[in-house]
Amino acid sequence: MLTRRAFFALGLAGAAAIGGGVAWSRFRADLDAARARVATGSTTIATRSGTMEYATAGSGPPLLMVHGTGGGFDQGLRFGARLAAAGRSGSPSGECSLRPPRGCSKKS
Repeated sequence: MLTRRAFFALGLAGAAAIGGGVAWSRFRADLDAARARVATGSTTIATRSGTMEYATAGSGPPLLMVHGTGGGFDQGLRFGARLAAAGRSGSPSGECSLRPPRGCSKKS
């Protein structure tokens, strides 16, 4: 027969396992949605320094959106959404951020 303390401990462990499973499931769903969002919408171009990924939004005079978030083109376009309403904004991806070229040596 389980003591009160053992019963409480088992209940607490079960609740923690269920909570962890729910959190993991939501994390995976968010990660899958983010990967789907950035799977399209960008272009790559060969430069002297290697392949660069970028995306553009809007129309009109060009504006380069250089963001300091360390992420990819999707973050730059999000931060520059209001600017894209006034002109065409372009946002590059950071080194090795979304579609890194083969041989990318940046360590996380």
